[in-house]
Amino acid sequence: MPLVSDAFAPLLDDAGKWTKLASIFDSIKRLTADAVSKMRPVCLLVDEIQNADMRNADVLRVLHEGRRNLPILPILAGLNDAPDALRRIGISRLASRNMVPLGRLSQEDARNGALKFFREFHVAGDEDEKERWAAAIVQNSLGFPQHLHVGLQEAARVLAEQEGIVTAAGLDAARKADEAARKAYYRSRLSPELEERSDTLLTLVRLVAGGNDPLSTKRLVQAALVHMRTQSDDYGTPTWEDARQFVRAAIHDGVFQTASEPGAGYQVPIPSMQTWLLDEYARETGWDRPPPPVRGDLPR
Repeated sequence: MPLVSDAFAPLLDDAGKWTKLASIFDSIKRLTADAVSKMRPVCLLVDEIQNADMRNADVLRVLHEGRRNLPILPILAGLNDAPDALRRIGISRLASRNMVPLGRLSQEDARNGALKFFREFHVAGDEDEKERWAAAIVQNSLGFPQHLHVGLQEAARVLAEQEGIVTAAGLDAARKADEAARKAYYRSRLSPELEERSDTLLTLVRLVAGGNDPLSTKRLVQAALVHMRTQSDDYGTPTWEDARQFVRAAIHDGVFQTASEPGAGYQVPIPSMQTWLLDEYARETGWDRPPPPVRGDLPR
């Protein structure tokens, strides 16, 4: 089969944008010609699908609906707001069994990943010490693949300075580097839109963290609007749409996601990020006010 880059390159203009949608389907057909002749379906993985917009709509709808007789099974991967992004471009009625939250790694899987890292890179030292390193990395990761990746990166940096040998002193350095890298990752998740209204963000985080009264999307937007209207604003009086866009940004950035249990509302998916937001980030931004009461319905 031809390389994807070779088949798609003629369809791009100088700015790297698609020129003719119809040609995309022709290229996909060429790419799958071998699979078709052998009656083998193709799984097409599209990542970052939460960024889909109307420029991608035609291609994605055709793939989703199975038209044009292409033996392609699309697998769309993205953040928590991916279903909303798909609905906005006309892809709806997704069966619940077809939406699979990836969740966390099990402790055993995370441990095996860390130990495999030591084997593959020929890390030297006592086997019990390697187990201690793996246990520390797994504990700090909480099973989140991104955290595990960061933990292993920082372990590699420390090991490179120690000639690839695990030691107790090195483990302490790796722990500290891992913690600093995780906090940097949390900060990187906050878009300028959220940083500009950090007080509102932290108010919503505290409300969600309370957990006693699950918040639907509408009530989360309402809470954001109530708080935004209590703050002085150089851009005029906040509207329902302003609050809705703010909540959408918080979901898109991974600060909130719907809880796995039906009716449980929203949660901050990473517990250590929630702690960082309400502790260090709150102190840094000077936020020390309790959340305002959220009562009744507000006009849209």
